[in-house]
Amino acid sequence: MKVDPDYERISYLEDETAKQHSGIKWVFIIIIGVFLGNVLSYVTYETYTIWRLKIAMETASAEMNEQTARSIKQSKLRTQQNLVRQQEIRRENAERQKQINKKNAERKRQIQANNSVNKQLQKTCDFWRQQVKRENTTSNRSNRDLACLRVKGPY
Repeated sequence: MKVDPDYERISYLEDETAKQHSGIKWVFIIIIGVFLGNVLSYVTYETYTIWRLKIAMETASAEMNEQTARSIKQSKLRTQQNLVRQQEIRRENAERQKQINKKNAERKRQIQANNSVNKQLQKTCDFWRQQVKRENTTSNRSNRDLACLRVKGPY
């Protein structure tokens, strides 16, 4: 048995197969194009994100440096102000101490002067007491009373 090929049918099937292969080819091309587009989009987005982070880090670093410089400057200024204030306090304390020393010296002189005066007054009172014991006269009693009254003590 001999079979004659159907050339028309074969030709039609070959055309259809070629068309089907052509369609599959385009599907693969589209898939590859979408994949490459997505990859490029992802790479672009990541590059942009890294660039933004780099800018943010540089800005933050610059601000931190400025803030550190300001803090150092303020700290130095406070230190200088504290030193000046301490010197003022030392001067004020020294002046107060001088005044206190002057007052103490004056009091000491007054006490010494009062002590010598009181001693003399006491000697005078004692003298007139002795005189009243020797001679009990009105004049001696009057002098004794006056001298002892100045000492503010009893006769």
